[in-house]
Amino acid sequence: EDPIPGSIEGLAAVAAVGVRVLLTSSIFYGDDTEAARAARLDWLTDQGFDPDMVTFTSDRADLAAACLAEGRRVYALTTRPETFATIEAVGASVYLLSQPWNAEFVTDHRVASVKEFAARVVEDRSPG
Repeated sequence: EDPIPGSIEGLAAVAAVGVRVLLTSSIFYGDDTEAARAARLDWLTDQGFDPDMVTFTSDRADLAAACLAEGRRVYALTTRPETFATIEAVGASVYLLSQPWNAEFVTDHRVASVKEFAARVVEDRSPG
């Protein structure tokens, strides 16, 4: 499986304006969790992502809340409406990446691509 088109470039643009980028994954496979995480990390690295960006967590909202508690801005991108709702509830700026399975979810924070998400983050971070 290939990464979402434009994701590497989009996340690089976000990082270029001083935003710390974290890729989160909730891979848990019982006794094989470590092997599954290692395989996911290898795949992400092979695709060109920095392995230091990867965080494994089952609760992205808790991660967002912890970052907000440290006084950091949080921008999140997800394809899952339930994840969108929980991250939004803690006060983060979250965007929903349009996919067929989330078309019925109503939000003004919907983007068609990672590139569009990056442009919104860059615009928000720009002075003025």
